[in-house]
Amino acid sequence: KVLERQEKDADALKSLEHSFLRFQAELPLQYVRREDYVRNQTVLEAKIDRVFTKLEFIQERSNKQ
Repeated sequence: KVLERQEKDADALKSLEHSFLRFQAELPLQYVRREDYVRNQTVLEAKIDRVFTKLEFIQERSNKQ
């Protein structure tokens, strides 16, 4: 009985380990770190600001002509 219980426990542990490894592999696909999100958001906002500045410049040039 003790041997059977140890085998069941070993199988359960292997299953748990397999599930955890699968979780670790899938985690980067589903999770974005806060620092990464903030960095990407900052880059996007900077690009939008540059486009806005260029549009303002073009608008000012067209108003002067």
